[in-house]
Amino acid sequence: MHKSYGLLITPRDPLDYEHKLGASKIHKEVRREDGNWVKDLPTNEIQARQGVESMSCTSFATLNVIEILMKVKYNK
Repeated sequence: MHKSYGLLITPRDPLDYEHKLGASKIHKEVRREDGNWVKDLPTNEIQARQGVESMSCTSFATLNVIEILMKVKYNK
């Protein structure tokens, strides 16, 4: 009698629709040739307001990226 415990991984062929790093067919537009975004970073990031920590660092970081791209692309 054979018993299996834990995760069993069975090899398979990759599917056509699976995503591969760098293989995107999405149009890419290079914004910074050197990849240096330091001059576009916000001067401050206020997470704790009125002494309350919102624990939203990932949300603030995502918004920072969106705001930086809006500033670079649309100058807003």
